[in-house]
Formats: sequence, structure tokens, C-alpha cells
Amino acid sequence: MATTCKNCGTNFVGNFCPHCGQKATVGRITLKKSIREAIDNFFNLNRGLLPTFRDLLLRPGAMLSGYVEGKRRRYVHPVRFMLAVIAFSYLIYFVLIPDGWMVEPPQMAVNSGDQITEEFGQWVLDTVAKNYTLLTLSIVPFLAFWFSVFFKKNGFNMGEHFTVLTYVSAMTTLLPVVFLTGIFAGVLSATQFLTASYIIYLGYTMVAMILWMKPRQRVLAVVKSLFAYLFGFAGWAVVFGVFITLVAFNRGILDPEDFKPAEETSISTDSLSTEPKAPIFSDSLEAQGH
Repeated sequence: MATTCKNCGTNFVGNFCPHCGQKATVGRITLKKSIREAIDNFFNLNRGLLPTFRDLLLRPGAMLSGYVEGKRRRYVHPVRFMLAVIAFSYLIYFVLIPDGWMVEPPQMAVNSGDQITEEFGQWVLDTVAKNYTLLTLSIVPFLAFWFSVFFKKNGFNMGEHFTVLTYVSAMTTLLPVVFLTGIFAGVLSATQFLTASYIIYLGYTMVAMILWMKPRQRVLAVVKSLFAYLFGFAGWAVVFGVFITLVAFNRGILDPEDFKPAEETSISTDSLSTEPKAPIFSDSLEAQGH
């Protein structure tokens, strides 16, 4: 018996539409059905978030190579994976992590001794901690550009680098979650947590990218990857620094008046004595004369 697809209007016989792939029987949306589909999509071992996370963790090179070469059906699209990571990270940082855990100002602010710099540094640290996922993913375009420049001879274009680095960056925001238990236990401080996160980010990125590109000279590839990362991070840091400073001025955290040089205080003429000063050695000279 022929069925008309409710999605694209194609007449077909079977369980799935040959044109768009939608099921032949599509019922009304119910709460029970929605929950069941969400659980099935998440815990499906053959397709969805779980196999994407599992393969990126255990065999990132094979997973990324397969996705670029066209084996994409079992994996979540990198943008969807990224959005899922953002949602999960915000759930962790805003629901499970208590307020006030980020209490250490950066060393540059502590050493400066300036109250304005300390307040600005503390605010930047809080902003980075609360938006760590978004900031980590915002560096992807910069890394994709420089990796495509340094590894141009490997045959991968910037779009492929962007896709792979989106997966990699999303994973590097999930892995540091295990260190949050150290914060709860009082073993790790906020600065130590961020330092560990950056080490994981750099280490996993280097390993995943090299396993994906399969360069002939791995030592040279490591060096080129380091330069690509440093150049990408430097470009991102400049843009982020300008942006966060403008936001700080807009919110009143920084005030342009605070950066103006202090006016020189004028010396009152009244404090200057017009009477001639007596010679310092006058008494001693008179004594010698006698």
C-alpha cells in the first residue's frame, strides 16, 4: 500500500521515505514519546552523542578521518555536538558549582597592588570561568586558519580543519569536568583548575590533530602544530582582550578617568620664603676669626 510522506509529499511503499528518509508512520507528539526519543538518541550505542563522545575519546584519529572521508551517519554533526557540550557545561558550572568558587585574582593583578586592576582581573577571571566553553569554542576559527596554513601540503582545506577542530574543542571542554571533583574536595583551586584545563586542551588538540592528519614526520608535525596553536591563540587573545576591555568600560568596571595621568600639584608661592637664608657656616667662621 502506497504511503504519502508527510515531510516531502513523496508517494512510496515501505517503512521509510526514499527521498527524505522520514518514517512512514508519524504520530502525534506526546511527552512520553519525546522523552523516549531523547533518551534513545542520547544512549544509542550505534548513533548519536554517546558514540561520538566515545570514539573521540578512545580513537579520535579514526573517528575524525572517517567523518571527513564521508562516514558521518553514526555521528552527531559537529555543531550539534558543540551545542550539546555548551548546554551540559552550563548545567555543570551554573547548577552544580556553588557561587564564589572562583576567588583567586590573577597574579598580575595581585602583584600590581592597584585596586582597579585587581577588580578588573577578578572580573576577567570570573568571566573566563563561567564562559569557559564558549571561549574555548570561539578560538576554533583562529586555529582552523593557522592549521590550514601550516599543514597546507597535507591536502586538507580550512573547512575540514574547522570541522575537526570543532569536535576537538568540544571534547576539550568536556574532559576538564572531572577536575571539578577536586574543587569540591578542596584539592584544586580555581587557578589550578583553569591551568589543568588549558593543559588538557593543548595536549588533546595536538594528539587528535596529528592522529587525524597522519603526517610522515611526526616531530615536525608537533612543532608546526605548536606554532599553529600559538599563532591562533595569539590572534584570539588580541580580539578577546579588546572585546573584554570594551565590555568592562561599558559596564562601568573600568573608567577612562582612572587611566588619566595624575595632575601635578602646583607649589604655593606662599610656602617659598623670600628672606635671605643665613650662611650655614657663619657661626663657625666667626669663631675662627676670634
